Amino acid sequence: MEQIQEFIELNNDKTIILSIGKYSKAFGFDYNLFGIENYNKIHKLLESCKIWESSEEEILEDYKEHYERADAIVLTSPESPFDIMVSAVDILEEIHSPGYKKNIINYSRKFHKFSVSTNSNKDYYFDLTILDNKIDSKYLAESSYLKILDIINIFKEKSTELKFVEPLT
Repeated sequence: MEQIQEFIELNNDKTIILSIGKYSKAFGFDYNLFGIENYNKIHKLLESCKIWESSEEEILEDYKEHYERADAIVLTSPESPFDIMVSAVDILEEIHSPGYKKNIINYSRKFHKFSVSTNSNKDYYFDLTILDNKIDSKYLAESSYLKILDIINIFKEKSTELKFVEPLT
């Protein structure tokens, strides 16, 4: 968690996003949940929570989100089916993309936004966005880490811990 805390402190002027996917040195980070079954497990877990401050669905049609990644680190575990990319990004204007469609469901509480999404290519995603990284970085690092572990651990019988791999700039 120290790496996440330091990352937040170094990038406090950026949007911090933790994404689930799979990392390999040969291919980099694949931001995908690898199937609707995994998407449905996460969506069901998020839907079961009754204390969201807000939940909303949005549909992007004919354009894609666009951001510029300034910095990133990866957390991984050989025992886990997923790894985590922690990215510091600048959100830019959307890119026009005719025929592209993305359904996003956002759940917000306190300093975090949980997002599950699927696009017209049948790809499935999960992101955890820190909504305000100007508050205590230790709290944000710990709470974000625990929230992301809760999501990953629904795919395992035994809980796992993630380890820092390397910075990815």
